Amino acid sequence: MGQIYENSQRTLIWLGLDDQGVALETFDFLKSTSWIARALVDQYGSVTKIPALSKHENPVSQHPRKWKLFKEFLKLAWFSRVWVLQEVGIARDVIMRWGDAEIRFSDVINVNEFQRHAPQLFEYLPMSWYLHDAFVGLFMWYGNKNSWREQVVPDFCVQAGVLVPKPNIIDTLIQSSRREVTDLRDYIYALLGHPLAAFNGSTIVQADYTRHVDDVYMEVTQKLLTILEPTLPLSVAGSMGKRRPRNLGEASSASWVIRWDLGAETHNLGRPGQWFYAGGKDAKPSLSIDTETRALRLSGVIFDRVKWVSAQILPAEVEINSIIASPSHRAAIQWLWAALPTESRYPDEQARRDAFTLCLVSGRYKHTKVAEDDIQLHRKLARAYVDYVRSVQEGSASDQRLRTNARDFENDYTWTAKFRCMFATEKGFYGIGPQLVQKDDVVMVPTGFMIPFVLRPTSSGKSYRLVGAAYVQGVMRGEVLDEKDPLGLGAGKPRDIEIV
Repeated sequence: MGQIYENSQRTLIWLGLDDQGVALETFDFLKSTSWIARALVDQYGSVTKIPALSKHENPVSQHPRKWKLFKEFLKLAWFSRVWVLQEVGIARDVIMRWGDAEIRFSDVINVNEFQRHAPQLFEYLPMSWYLHDAFVGLFMWYGNKNSWREQVVPDFCVQAGVLVPKPNIIDTLIQSSRREVTDLRDYIYALLGHPLAAFNGSTIVQADYTRHVDDVYMEVTQKLLTILEPTLPLSVAGSMGKRRPRNLGEASSASWVIRWDLGAETHNLGRPGQWFYAGGKDAKPSLSIDTETRALRLSGVIFDRVKWVSAQILPAEVEINSIIASPSHRAAIQWLWAALPTESRYPDEQARRDAFTLCLVSGRYKHTKVAEDDIQLHRKLARAYVDYVRSVQEGSASDQRLRTNARDFENDYTWTAKFRCMFATEKGFYGIGPQLVQKDDVVMVPTGFMIPFVLRPTSSGKSYRLVGAAYVQGVMRGEVLDEKDPLGLGAGKPRDIEIV
């Protein structure tokens, strides 16, 4: 099937009838915005070099109705289907037809990526993270020549390589998990034709519809943990839960096995290219899997226990446009700070505030940079976010410079925090963790892993359930496993920890 799409001159995507009579207006708007994106990138040399522009200088439409058309367009059923990912990914040229209107798929990608990389130009920002992630994590890596990707603004492809420097099969499977299938095994099988699905000349698993879905997921997770750097696959296991929450009850399936059918709810900490090395900069992971008991054993240190957990952070309380559009949408940054325990190990109020805002962006600036390397800039961006939201809510005129800095903070904040919870520990650390974190969960740093993980003790006291990945301010540079114990944690040396 893949060869058919790859060798055809053009792939036509039928989106359905234009029942509302808005297709032509929507596509004309997207085409013109795609052209503006290309022109501005050509003018400034890179999308990352486009400055904040005054209303007079900015050619991007700020009309809410136009951007609502784009937002509604992205809700069409086609965008939710898993099998279309391959259909589009390997095609030479992709034309989308909606009623009587047509548009190149590359124009849709251009508009979405334009918002991702130049948010300072947009007062209304309805970009699709799902479409962005599909582009940078899946479409970019098919490798076929004569592709529609050649129609995308070239710098957007360059930036995709920066965001995903080491693509792997996990990125493709995450995109699959966010879409719909009729057979749960197809979350894996639908993307076996992708180049990243091959290891040593064969696919990660053979498509066999006689196998139980649990066995398929088990085999795939086991291979991901042993073939790839294991931080990301373990992080992905804890990120699932969009369709329904993971079951961490002790009688359920192995908690470390990725349940692709649940759908990815959060983005994943510990991605290749991120700066963290909580488990030691040069340390190697040590893990083993017992296929009979389905237990995962990791070497590491449990160094703390959760004593306080926030409410779940919802996108509508993080995304600027959602907050300012409705008085009922509280800004999470405000209620989180008010609720956060004031007792901490951070030496003063400024350090405590820094720890808080650094958790909200998982210590990152523009995805891969270390926010603490320029703490003054980080403070400026966090302050701009709060001030911009407040000023617009109070009816003040939009400040272009303030909006630019606010959007920069929003980008990393949204990626990190949506659907997660903040937590505080008994030893005074602040962290941002998985959606299912609870009081009395423990925090572990596995040897050689990039990030800490939250675990839940079982009733036996001898094993744990995986809750999910975490960012903990103050332990992301190997401090927990440092033999000198610079933080005075007294957590001891690494030992084998069993996760079931």
